[in-house]
Amino acid sequence: MLTLTDRAAATIRTLTSQPGIPADTGLRMSLQDSEAGTLALSLESPQPDDAIIEDGGARVFVQRDAADIVEDRELDAELDDQGRASFMLSTQPGRIRARAPTPAQPRAGHPAGPAPGHGNRGPARPATG
Repeated sequence: MLTLTDRAAATIRTLTSQPGIPADTGLRMSLQDSEAGTLALSLESPQPDDAIIEDGGARVFVQRDAADIVEDRELDAELDDQGRASFMLSTQPGRIRARAPTPAQPRAGHPAGPAPGHGNRGPARPATG
């Protein structure tokens, strides 16, 4: 699920607390171009199928069609000197979006493996008895 940085939450609170903005307004993320995977951002009320994310007093509404794009992402933001907001979407810290390769197993006699003569005894033999 989408998470917000503290800066993103503060930016959204600043934008939605302006005079004349309705109390149920939040930042809405909707799919702008499905082929390119681009999002449109707007300040508006939630739509019936939107996922609602509330964090740090900020509200973000994610259109159903945009949910896959923002899943496991983090939204950051900043306001410039003129009060214009810039939003950045990145992978959440500590999250890996692709499966990492499995590390190779240490070989017998390798510095990371068993000591020589203790881990490589050859093929198993049936017990006699």
